[in-house]
Amino acid sequence: MPYSKIIFSISLIVFFYNHLLGQTFSNNTIQAHNTWDAASTTWGSGTPLVRTIVVSGLPTSLGSTLTLKQINIRLGNGSNTGLNLSSYKMRLYHPDGITFIDICSSGGNDCGGSSIGDVNIKYRDDATLRSIGQLPSGTPSAAWPYHIGYYKVVNAGSFSTFNGFNPNGNWELRILEGSLTEIAFRGVDLVFGVPIGVVDISSSTLNDACSAAQCIDNAHVYRATNNGYTNPGPASDPAITVGSCSWNGAKNNTAWFYFVASGSTATVTISGLSAMQQSIGLSMAGSCASPIYTVPNGGCPNASDNNQYQGGATHGSSGMSYNHELNFSGLTIGNTYYVVIDGTGGLVSPFYVELLGNANPCTVILGLDFINFTVEKNENIANLKWETTSSNEFESFSIERSSDAINFESIGVVNEPDYKNQNIMKFRFTDFVPLSGDNYYRIKYLSQNAEFKISNIQVLDFFENSNVLIQPNPSDDFIIVKGISQRLNYRICNQLGEIVSVGEYLPGTKIKTDMLMSGFYILIIESYPAKGFFKK
Repeated sequence: MPYSKIIFSISLIVFFYNHLLGQTFSNNTIQAHNTWDAASTTWGSGTPLVRTIVVSGLPTSLGSTLTLKQINIRLGNGSNTGLNLSSYKMRLYHPDGITFIDICSSGGNDCGGSSIGDVNIKYRDDATLRSIGQLPSGTPSAAWPYHIGYYKVVNAGSFSTFNGFNPNGNWELRILEGSLTEIAFRGVDLVFGVPIGVVDISSSTLNDACSAAQCIDNAHVYRATNNGYTNPGPASDPAITVGSCSWNGAKNNTAWFYFVASGSTATVTISGLSAMQQSIGLSMAGSCASPIYTVPNGGCPNASDNNQYQGGATHGSSGMSYNHELNFSGLTIGNTYYVVIDGTGGLVSPFYVELLGNANPCTVILGLDFINFTVEKNENIANLKWETTSSNEFESFSIERSSDAINFESIGVVNEPDYKNQNIMKFRFTDFVPLSGDNYYRIKYLSQNAEFKISNIQVLDFFENSNVLIQPNPSDDFIIVKGISQRLNYRICNQLGEIVSVGEYLPGTKIKTDMLMSGFYILIIESYPAKGFFKK
């Protein structure tokens, strides 16, 4: 392997193994329609339907690097209609038999409402999402089987209830109901893995035009909104009809996203909508100022493979209040594709956007290069300084911060350099309210043609320094961590938060890095409170 320089930041938190990414444990034991009766909607009484999910082979503690990521529930026999879930309650119990979270509860149609059929729903606990009972139309029956996108559990963030607990053992899904006819049970999945990487741009209005579209990839989900966006949008926004695909065309509060295809298929889901929105997938010839739009296969919102709810509702030209899905096929590798979300009638909403499938990471090599990026503490504030090569395409920098080097959010934008000549530009930014503990910073450069480049990551800690030392720094083929006397597990992540190496750390032994490409990496070691920083 050629000689390389690798920069590391160490954050000694919790451990994770690479093969655990997206580990799914299921119980698909069928309970036939109308063959069970809980006879109660009060926990502690009646006889709930119980399904045990056996989890094994995972590390012995959930936390910041191994979490419960998703719960999938499948109800119905494949042809159910006209059923009633308005009185249902569902809970997930940890193997200790005591600790639980509420998945959905009776009242407000939270578990599905009345006059519905089969249910195939994916639950997450992000606050951007909505429960079934919160569907803005007030008619959840129109959106069953809820198979598109994601819904939240009763209390967003409650998955963290299980943090610190051993995930191995017999979990239980318990279902109560007070109806006369019980829906069939078909299956439940618990999905464990690394925390979902989140890019939160909901406080920004930068991506309200084609020229400032937000890059999306399959390593993250994106929290966003079209609140405060231009209304109407630019004249160059998509026309009322793009090809044969009907589109609102009123150009209300349009939010723009893009991805670069690395394969022929991709799926984009848009969840958590609180008001009627339209989505459309586009490819473009020309430039954002003078575009020629076409709709690739699967990019039309009312295509047969997108957003067809069995309850009869479809996403058409009049907009839709439910979750959206665009299923792209026939994509050309290396080409850029856009997803545009439009507020029907000027309405605004939060978005929870996820791309599944084939897309390049959102770091693009541009003409501008980061020369130097430093962070310094000045009492209780953080001073950031960076230098870049000069670029006539310069648009802006977004300053992003994270507590775990995975989930970044924008904390500010810099539009002008402090100094510029024909060779370099210099910039600065002050974070007046750093987080308690570790603060990971990176700079995202936005060019005028909507491409991005992300700096390396720098870290400042706002707590008492530890005596942990990482050597050599910089390193070539290995690193040694000084100041730890315990046998612990570790993982190494790149700057996108992707795991590139895992193993067990023995005090005084070497951690091999010769397999890593040149770049910036984060070392995370199990359950140890000290913090450190080093370069290779």
